[in-house]
Amino acid sequence: VIMERLDVKKGKFVLPNGIKYSVLVLPGLDNMRPELLAKIKTLIEKGGVVMGEAPKMSPSLQNYPNADEEVKKLAAAIWHSQPTKSQPYIKVGKGKVFTERDLTRAFAALNIQPDINLDNASNILWIHRETKDMDIYFVSNQAETYNAISPVFRIYNRQPELWNSLDGSIQETANFEISRAGTMVNLNLKPLESVFVVFRKGDSKQVSVVSASINGEPAITQTKLEKGDKISFVAEKEGSYRFTLSDGKTKNVKVNSFAKPIDLSANWVVNFSPGRDAPEYLHLEKLISWTDSPIYGVKYYSGSAVYKKDFSLPASYIGENIRVMMDLGDVQNIADVTINGSYLGNFWTFPMQLDITNAVKTGSNQLEIKITNNWRNRVVGDIKYRDTFPGTSTKKEFNTIITTNVGLTGDEELMQSGLIGPVRIYQTIGYTIK
Repeated sequence: VIMERLDVKKGKFVLPNGIKYSVLVLPGLDNMRPELLAKIKTLIEKGGVVMGEAPKMSPSLQNYPNADEEVKKLAAAIWHSQPTKSQPYIKVGKGKVFTERDLTRAFAALNIQPDINLDNASNILWIHRETKDMDIYFVSNQAETYNAISPVFRIYNRQPELWNSLDGSIQETANFEISRAGTMVNLNLKPLESVFVVFRKGDSKQVSVVSASINGEPAITQTKLEKGDKISFVAEKEGSYRFTLSDGKTKNVKVNSFAKPIDLSANWVVNFSPGRDAPEYLHLEKLISWTDSPIYGVKYYSGSAVYKKDFSLPASYIGENIRVMMDLGDVQNIADVTINGSYLGNFWTFPMQLDITNAVKTGSNQLEIKITNNWRNRVVGDIKYRDTFPGTSTKKEFNTIITTNVGLTGDEELMQSGLIGPVRIYQTIGYTIK
């Protein structure tokens, strides 16, 4: 990447895809190939900022010992002096070299403000890139719990949008505030959820939601900018909602009762693929991992299985501004959902939630969920039980052992598989607050 794609423009390292870096941090090694060091020297001279110590030799025996001498010569030209208190870096052409590995001090010396200020938010990873007309931030919640954060982006006078990284939908969020510090965007990320925060529109005069509370407790509520200077929000629970807007006004909305959630975690029929040593079908009184089954063909099953269940949807679930949602709970590993013959998509990562409004009807509904796990459990089972499973003298119909070099012994812990749930249906209701 450094040799072929990295360049320096206006004091920043840039890649063709729009990603920019203020500082290039070298690995803590005492060796580097002379060709790479020469390229880094050129980048510094063009205005790049590098942090790290001088290498002493080449890691390769190619062109030895001349390569080592070339590394020493280049290093001497770059690290030609020592930083001082007043100038904590070495000046090289238009660029700078920091020998002390202290990014905070380096950013202060370079007058670089944080690209995103996350305060004390934890378990958040992000990356930023620019195109000609937009700034794109990818923000990821690494926690298996909800994570309410209010990052301040170093973007001014532009309206944020939330781009769903799973389905590609775009939402003009109203949960933002523009100030001298940048643009604060309130996000309530679900477990392991990620989102693109995109800034592409010019100066926004749109009134936004600065803060919100539910029953007096601070909360981040999903809001959306609508046509006609209106703001809508989606409620998932009843209570008294209060919104403080960027024009200083407050809006109060009373959200009344919701229809009772429907628990679908009991009484499923599961159909397994033929020829895999599992029963043709299995009735589950409650959802469990396949690995917890006493049937060895299920315990070590790898492949796809179809879960089937009918459920009844009461009339209270249908109405204006009401969305019917399904939460699949724990899925190991991939789910394909079909309701009343309508395929609703493939789900492979958290949050395992989907909008089923357009597929359901009042009264009886038919639900099918095809679950596909990975190959590992069956390989473990075939290594442990080569020809037959315990409790039967029937030779196995299927065997994954095509090589002995699979890195497994048969004693490994099995990975949870199947639809584990809980599966439930619930409502959300949309309201307008301005």
